[in-house]
Amino acid sequence: MERTTAAAIATAMLCLASGTASASIVLYEHGLNIDGSLTTDTSWPAGVDASAFDVASGLGRLSVTVSSLGAHEVLLYLDHEIDEEINTYFNEVGSVGAGAPVAGQSWEIDEPGFSATPGDIYTNWMNGSLDNSIGFLDPDDVAMAMGFDFVLAPDERGVVSFFTSTVNAAPGFFLRQFDPDSQSEIFFWASLQFERGEPVPEPGPLALLALGLLVLTVPRAVARRRRM
Repeated sequence: MERTTAAAIATAMLCLASGTASASIVLYEHGLNIDGSLTTDTSWPAGVDASAFDVASGLGRLSVTVSSLGAHEVLLYLDHEIDEEINTYFNEVGSVGAGAPVAGQSWEIDEPGFSATPGDIYTNWMNGSLDNSIGFLDPDDVAMAMGFDFVLAPDERGVVSFFTSTVNAAPGFFLRQFDPDSQSEIFFWASLQFERGEPVPEPGPLALLALGLLVLTVPRAVARRRRM
């Protein structure tokens, strides 16, 4: 497993903060799976830093710190809508960017589970079993998920950082959600950092401020219920 440095993460954050966008992006649904414990609201559990994550747009950085000895899994599920008020949410497509996932990294792109033939990404996220594939070929509603399996040694911490932006600052493997009508897009990537000793300070708030300003969010016009 490549051990990403804090400096590399800070550089990516500065690249994110430099972007601008005019698309309307809304986060309809999200979920965090930490070792089988599921969070689907903003009552973040201990070890989660959501200070640079805009839950309305679903853009920014969300980081999870795990410190107990042994095996762990951290997965983030995101269901974004791009320009829904203009051209609905079922005209979008998902794709995989350059590079390959690192050892222990998993991902999935699929229909989130609202159509007559729902995708399995939400179930796979809940079960901790992302299948490393795109579950449909035609434009549809799109959801993305990504995360890591890893093992911690004594006195070691694992910090999983998730990044979402309309600017592609990914250093390697990433997922992409694209609206072909408005030509707007979202990039999603993640990193795993191992630390010992005192925690490394996060990038300063001024460098992160623009993350919440990348898009203009609007209220949803269409309500949906999950098919269970």
